[in-house]
Amino acid sequence: DSVQPFVVYRDAPLTVERVKWLQEQLKIAGYYTLIDGSYGPDCKAQLAAFCSQQLNREVEYFNSEIEQALIDYNANRMAGDIDDYLVYASKEINLRSTDVPSRLVDISVAHSANVEQIEAKTNDYLIKMFDAAKADGIALRVVSGYRSFQYQIGLFDRYMQRSGFAQANRYSALPGQSEHQTGYVVDVDDGTNRHTVKQSFDQTPAFQWLDAHAHEYGFILSYPKGKEDITGYMYEPWHYRFVGSPEVAGEIKRRDITLEQYVKQLKD
Repeated sequence: DSVQPFVVYRDAPLTVERVKWLQEQLKIAGYYTLIDGSYGPDCKAQLAAFCSQQLNREVEYFNSEIEQALIDYNANRMAGDIDDYLVYASKEINLRSTDVPSRLVDISVAHSANVEQIEAKTNDYLIKMFDAAKADGIALRVVSGYRSFQYQIGLFDRYMQRSGFAQANRYSALPGQSEHQTGYVVDVDDGTNRHTVKQSFDQTPAFQWLDAHAHEYGFILSYPKGKEDITGYMYEPWHYRFVGSPEVAGEIKRRDITLEQYVKQLKD
């Protein structure tokens, strides 16, 4: 597939944070080890080596086209099967720009107008969870579901323009690094609009119910409080990820670990 321009960084300067991201991606690709945010001779030489050896092209400077090529290169080396319930996206593991879940369906529970699809089994368990919450007098609503790679480009671009790269990347994922691309994730609120994608959501009865019961339906909180050094993202009490079964979700919750930690421990 031809590499499309990575719109997010079309005019972005080479900030220290962006250079660190480049160095981290070059390290994952096997081309760099020092993460210092300096776009110096060593970094430029390793970038040139990557472009020459992997893309069969010469490069004089880092641009958006090279950035997406690096994302896809690392995804092809490291990403799992998009249809695996334990596949994950992170700041170290990229999904491919072409990765699309094969079992997307129209969402079947209460949702905001901009939400259209999630993965089929996720939808099935979501229905069960929402029905159980309703029986307990708790209203839930999905405010975000599946997002494509291309959609994430525009979303991150807006956040970056508002907050700058470093701050935006604490609460929003770069394209290829968003769990929403898997189709297994929903952002949830209580339908009042007062706590939508806000940390204050954890003060609501809806969150208290989810905290006690979401694992019973195969869902975990992807970005828990106190885990930013592991996940790379700030605490998000609204962001729930389906992991394939209540058993796996229960194990992750019982051990108080993240999905990334769980998968790494399975491989050890």
